[in-house]
Amino acid sequence: MALLSLFSVIFTDSSPSFASLWERGQDLNDDWFGGKSKFYPHFLCAVDGSHFYFLAGGRGTAAYHPDGTEGKFQPDLWKYDVAEFFLASPDGSYLEFNLSPNGAWWSARFNKPRVARDLPPLAGVETVSEITDESWQVRAAIPLSELGSLEGALFNVTFILGSPAQQFFTAAPPGDGAPDFHRPDLFLPMSLPSRGDARQTES
Repeated sequence: MALLSLFSVIFTDSSPSFASLWERGQDLNDDWFGGKSKFYPHFLCAVDGSHFYFLAGGRGTAAYHPDGTEGKFQPDLWKYDVAEFFLASPDGSYLEFNLSPNGAWWSARFNKPRVARDLPPLAGVETVSEITDESWQVRAAIPLSELGSLEGALFNVTFILGSPAQQFFTAAPPGDGAPDFHRPDLFLPMSLPSRGDARQTES
């Protein structure tokens, strides 16, 4: 898949299953430096009336934080395999959300690149994961009230895979230099579902 020009967010039923949404997701075929990967990172973003859903997955064996547990907050997930999204406000502040293949998660808010705000983690996050010897899938459900308005927000999805020999992936343009996901100037718009999309999904 070529780099995106915007992120499509779909409308879904509450607590969507992997099977119901997986084929509507997107692959990242090339890593930060344009190289191919055997991990085939895959993601999808969706909303219902109350939650934002981030689904991610890949092929092969996943390496995840030894202290991480499904549904629990865990720092330093980036040292292992992880899927991430970044959500930026028009003023340049942004949220980073990390999701481990086994369902552990972490979040922080930043005033500007790598300058974190002293705020508690997101509340009400729920995750579920499925891991086999051949692949992994994980889903986070985040209350929309924790994210604020998505209108006018900028977004990116990234992966770190193949730990400890890490390979970096970004859906937005990578920019110059070494891998650095904290580039809100390169994040992309979100295409949000309309009420018509919701009615069509529910019919």
